[in-house]
Amino acid sequence: MVAMADIAKRAGVSQATVSRVLNKDTRISAATSDRVMKAVSEFHYTKQAHSLKRVIAIVNTDLTSDFCIGIIRGVEAECIQRGYTLLIRRFEPQSRIFEVMSWLCENGIGGIVWHAMMRDEKIAAYLKDVGCPFVLVDSVLEHISVSQVLSESRESSAKLANTLFDLDKGPVAYLKFQREAMPEITSDLRTLGFGAAAAARWGTGWETMCPRIETGDLNQLAKAAFSLADSGVRCFFSHSSYITAALVGEIENSNRYRLDEFFFADFDVAAVHYRPGINSISAVQNTFEIGNAAMRILSEKQALRRSKSGKAMAEQTLLLPPDFVAGGKLRNAAPKGYPDSFWLRGIR
Repeated sequence: MVAMADIAKRAGVSQATVSRVLNKDTRISAATSDRVMKAVSEFHYTKQAHSLKRVIAIVNTDLTSDFCIGIIRGVEAECIQRGYTLLIRRFEPQSRIFEVMSWLCENGIGGIVWHAMMRDEKIAAYLKDVGCPFVLVDSVLEHISVSQVLSESRESSAKLANTLFDLDKGPVAYLKFQREAMPEITSDLRTLGFGAAAAARWGTGWETMCPRIETGDLNQLAKAAFSLADSGVRCFFSHSSYITAALVGEIENSNRYRLDEFFFADFDVAAVHYRPGINSISAVQNTFEIGNAAMRILSEKQALRRSKSGKAMAEQTLLLPPDFVAGGKLRNAAPKGYPDSFWLRGIR
């Protein structure tokens, strides 16, 4: 089957240019259009008859995590309200992302909510070039302007860190799940928040008080964190409640320490990983609202596109704070300046 990539190669242009020609974009020169249409004729290429203009796609590598499910629910609710159909596309491995995105664009997808696990500015540039409305979720691109919705975790991270610092139990270990091939994304914000709080507490030498462990293997991360207990570390700050849950398992299985000797702070989605008695606190992210907000921005882009005014919508970044803090015994240990609304709401 002839693909748009074949047409682009024969005509000596990009797939984005082929898409623009087939969609009768007047910005393409007559010479380029003629070259593309000649290639189309030679290959007997026929654009897919079906249209996805009233379809919104969510593109992601993981469709099973609590975080992703919350985003899907948020996008779905807004799609139903606005009369769109929701298409969920998973790509694995990462190398298939361009194949997925180009297929969606070839078939006239109405818009894309892209939950990127890795920075890929080439894909973002391609989507902008073909004029496909999209919103990036939970990721940051440094060299290209795109609309994005992020969980604002700098302030929350600092407040969680201060909760542990105020306990005055000694060093606070910093734990982060980090795949080698995956650049830091929104975890940058958590890193910045933690570092700012630690620097304010201990000055330039704060890293000696905050041993840092990063690895892409959750079990290895938990075991390495547990080994710090032998050196007297009792407080742990994690980027995810999954890390805390794995570490709690290591502590319980060891029979060497009592669980109530330890203190934990992290970020969670559903506040489901804790028992009431654990010394923990967690900033709970409202992923439903993240998906909902992404779809609202996408709808605005769609409306502007349909108006054919030629105007481009200004890219925007929306930062959504965590909804509340939940957890075990530490949930009422609010540092000074914490707004009451940030704390526990209906979680037991």
